[in-house]
Amino acid sequence: AVDQPSSGPALGAVPIAEATTMSKRPAGGHDEFLDDNERDFRDDLAHFLKFRSRHDLYSPIFLGIPLPFRKVFKKVRALGGYAKICEQKLWMRVCREAASGKDLSGQTSASFAMRKNYEKTGMLEWERHLDGTSLPQDAAPDPDAGKEFTAVNADAILQPGRRVRVLWMEPNGESAWYGANVKKFDTAEKKHFIAYDDGTEESIDFGEEKVEAVVDGTDGD
Repeated sequence: AVDQPSSGPALGAVPIAEATTMSKRPAGGHDEFLDDNERDFRDDLAHFLKFRSRHDLYSPIFLGIPLPFRKVFKKVRALGGYAKICEQKLWMRVCREAASGKDLSGQTSASFAMRKNYEKTGMLEWERHLDGTSLPQDAAPDPDAGKEFTAVNADAILQPGRRVRVLWMEPNGESAWYGANVKKFDTAEKKHFIAYDDGTEESIDFGEEKVEAVVDGTDGD
């Protein structure tokens, strides 16, 4: 586990996990929160990505500390790699490894965010390089190509099977839409249970997220 030192700046209240775009952005003083093994791992990753140093890596925050890249990468490899984890929906096990025993109950988006972090920090690219396989996005078609979407009202109730997309905002100001299918509506929680295209599932409140649904007649059915 990466222990936060008793002195020095605190990282403050942050989301459980932040999905960030892999790019050359300073880690912003996070280096002092890393142990030697984590620094060495980040040095190797930065070298592979052809960055000048680990300080050029973007450092997502997880449970108030920098995401433990080394621990996450080792757990993904131990579970059989990215593809197997996506297929068997094991990202929460990776989250628990990174959390080092901290409570993750109620964190329904942690699995999805962890997968995005793994992809966008460059760890997926490194895994594929080590395994001699190509990145999955090389031949991945856009399932929503040609479809029209419209905004969903906060109080709307969508039927199972309805195609939607959810807007994820990145800490650096960037944003991206992620496609999903509605599985069911929980009348007690007043939330929709959705499944993203990678198999990750979560319950969302349309009043708290920006969601759009496929316009009737453009979903290909």
